[in-house]
Amino acid sequence: MRTLGEEYIFVVRGIIANKAGELLLARRSIENSYDVGLWEFPGGKTNDKPKLSPIEVLEEEIREESGIEASVGHTALYCHTDRFKDNGSRKGRVTSFSAGIALSGLAVPDGKEVSEVAWLPPEQVANLELTPATRAALEIYTAGRSEIAA
Repeated sequence: MRTLGEEYIFVVRGIIANKAGELLLARRSIENSYDVGLWEFPGGKTNDKPKLSPIEVLEEEIREESGIEASVGHTALYCHTDRFKDNGSRKGRVTSFSAGIALSGLAVPDGKEVSEVAWLPPEQVANLELTPATRAALEIYTAGRSEIAA
């Protein structure tokens, strides 16, 4: 019998802004088994770190992948579900996106899971080759920002 954690991968991703309002993006390296070369908001799987809360996993993954220390909110802005192939086996994935702010650090890719990191204004992020979940989360994030500005 499969448990939910074995069939599904639970992922947390952070929409991290700096003081200039730019967003932190990470480009998936060739070391990944799927979505190679696509840009996404940094984060990782909670399945691999069962003793940490989702927020702790997210802040740790952001630091590991990009060198940025971030503070992340506890409310998910968006959740995305999909199915994908990982090393030949079909899995489900639930991705939760939360917003946060950069506290310190220089954006440097880890060179393993991430080949590049960049700070970009939200309107430029939309021009990148994004994962489908990241594109959907970006649309919700930018829609919310425009409502606040109005």
